[in-house]
Amino acid sequence: MSPNLYYFILLSVSIITAFIFIFLYKNRLRSLNNPAFIAPLILEAIDEAIIITNSIEKKFQTQLQEKTKKLADINNLI
Repeated sequence: MSPNLYYFILLSVSIITAFIFIFLYKNRLRSLNNPAFIAPLILEAIDEAIIITNSIEKKFQTQLQEKTKKLADINNLI
């Protein structure tokens, strides 16, 4: 996976996850203007985004390895 695509997926997932965390926990927050309440949620969202992006990258790597193996098998038959 190209680095640009990797960082784009990471950024997209982290932003979406941050909004989900803020939406779910906004009833607990006393003030959305206070960054002391929001910062841990955003950091947690970024951690989750990294985990999700790493799993996506592993799937791409395994698919690439399978396709490479199939091509190598076809080349060996020829």
